[in-house]
Amino acid sequence: DSHKMSKKLLVGNTMLCPITGEEFQMTHETKSSEYQGKIYYFCCPGCKPMFGKNQGKYLKKDVKEDKKSRH
Repeated sequence: DSHKMSKKLLVGNTMLCPITGEEFQMTHETKSSEYQGKIYYFCCPGCKPMFGKNQGKYLKKDVKEDKKSRH
């Protein structure tokens, strides 16, 4: 499974949780979800169900932050 393989390659990397906006270190236990062809990783198990309920809410926040950083 390519998702499991890419996760193994990311273990130890610093990631950004789309729910909390906090940086965290990837582990083998890090939870993830795929949405519109992109894989999102979460800082704790509680963030995954929050993302699953309303992906758009959290992804819109990311888009706004990206636009700010580009100017």
